[in-house]
Amino acid sequence: MNFLFILGAAFSLFLNNICASEQSKVPHPNDEQLKKILSSFESYSEKAMKDWDVPGMAIAVVRDDKIIYSKAFGVKEKGKSDPVDVKTIFQIGSISKSFTSTLVAMMVDKGYLKWDDKVIDHLPDFRMYDPWVTSEFEIEDLLAQRSGLETQSLSSLPFFGFDRTYTMQAVKYVKPVYSFRSKFSYINTTFLWAAALVEKYTKKSWEKNLDTRIFGPLGMTNSSSTMKDYVNAKNSATLHTRKDGDPDGEVVALHKDWPFFDWVYTFGPAGSIASNVLDMSKWIRLHLAKGKFQGKQLVTEDNLNYTHMPHTIASAPIEGEQMYYGLSWVYNTYKPYSIVWHNGGTLGAKSIVSFMPEAGIGIVVLTNLNDDEVPEVLAKKFYDLYFDNPAKDWSKEELDKVAKAKEEFKSKMPKTPLPANTIAQLPSERYVGTYNNKAYGKLEVKVDKNGLFALLGPKKVKLSLKHWNANTFELSISDLAKKGEFVRFNVDPNGKISSVLIKLCKDVDEGIFDLVEDADK
Repeated sequence: MNFLFILGAAFSLFLNNICASEQSKVPHPNDEQLKKILSSFESYSEKAMKDWDVPGMAIAVVRDDKIIYSKAFGVKEKGKSDPVDVKTIFQIGSISKSFTSTLVAMMVDKGYLKWDDKVIDHLPDFRMYDPWVTSEFEIEDLLAQRSGLETQSLSSLPFFGFDRTYTMQAVKYVKPVYSFRSKFSYINTTFLWAAALVEKYTKKSWEKNLDTRIFGPLGMTNSSSTMKDYVNAKNSATLHTRKDGDPDGEVVALHKDWPFFDWVYTFGPAGSIASNVLDMSKWIRLHLAKGKFQGKQLVTEDNLNYTHMPHTIASAPIEGEQMYYGLSWVYNTYKPYSIVWHNGGTLGAKSIVSFMPEAGIGIVVLTNLNDDEVPEVLAKKFYDLYFDNPAKDWSKEELDKVAKAKEEFKSKMPKTPLPANTIAQLPSERYVGTYNNKAYGKLEVKVDKNGLFALLGPKKVKLSLKHWNANTFELSISDLAKKGEFVRFNVDPNGKISSVLIKLCKDVDEGIFDLVEDADK
């Protein structure tokens, strides 16, 4: 293992020891102080929710194995009156990863595997692009975000209808962009392999293991991991996003018949759980109690702690904070104690679970809008108020960053050339044909009265192609907010189309689909 990761882990454990020894010197607020803290926090939460245009939200705070605060805000769906309550179910996205790592920890407890076992010794079909990486990839690497692959590699596959097994196997086509274990890079696919380990030794699906090993023992009766359960839930928050993918766009609802609703469920072990703040409080309680719940040890303290501790340096120090990635958890130095947390974002929801092990306190924030920073800023604001840290307006700081990012996004968006400067496209029929990519499969380019379009994946998702300049076309996908995506047809020296490049699929062969059959054949 890379020396930097060992050093980071050792340093953070040293910090933990310091925090533990200092714990008695930092008293918890008394009842009267706590009342004022929660009142101030609630007011701040309501303002942040309004400033970020979040339709609905729920929050709970846990201390000493009890919920000391729970509150719901706003509505389940924008424009309607049905209010969110503390039992309302939200998608929690990538917080699901921490459930997968806990299931793996349970397998380690059982002696089925060890953290440093080679994945291929347990799952012979496992393949990465590089044979050496395949042979050296350890079980903990599946959960530590240090694969060497580009961020979010293969995350587009399920949009086009590729299933979980196919997505797992496609990882062998992704050429790394970093050296193995050298850099933090966030992906979902390796968590599918982690779940496959659990399934191998239990003879049950990942979903069934959640039900029997976590949801059931914790009494998380309103939590689920399948699309069917979420769709049929009577008290659930509607997903929301920005219209047309515009950062300044109107917040609009995504209903359960939305054609891409199943995306997160293909990536189940990396992001498909839905829950409410009361159930998620039990998840925090399990971790604060070092794997024990209501007197029963569900997972050993050693193996649960191993998922919390730093494994990968995730960022350079920022204002005195250092962030690491553990095994499906983020370890963040903070005052007066370090924080263990993970956020989760789906196509229409955003959430966070965060706790301070040394202080025995944690918070969960669930919202029904994607790409908002409300969960993260409220978690930090709560800790600042609770421990009387220097006042800081985290929401304003993040809003300022978002505003700056919006301006940069707009400045980088290609401007359609003036007609006088536009190079005409070839006749539409010249682009028609069948193209292929190793991972994304067959791309069928066709033409109708509305112009060029393409069909991709088992779902045959329609990609509309609007001419931009020369052989480059702007891509749009019906019902999927995606801006700034382009495709380029490549022409060989004889003037014949040879391939097409789709930036959306750039993680495999740089997004190139080679022509395998043109319209003349």
